Amino acid sequence: AHPQLHTLVNEATKLAGAAGTKGTLDIEVADQLLAKIDEIAEIFWATKKA
Repeated sequence: AHPQLHTLVNEATKLAGAAGTKGTLDIEVADQLLAKIDEIAEIFWATKKA
């Protein structure tokens, strides 16, 4: 039902790792991570309503 979930989690993991927020203080990278987390949260809550 959510084929993009794997990709979202993978991208969020990369953004949270050394190449992402751990390796930089760039606000844009942090915002990208938060956006991915928000997308994952939307999918999570959609599956809980079903």
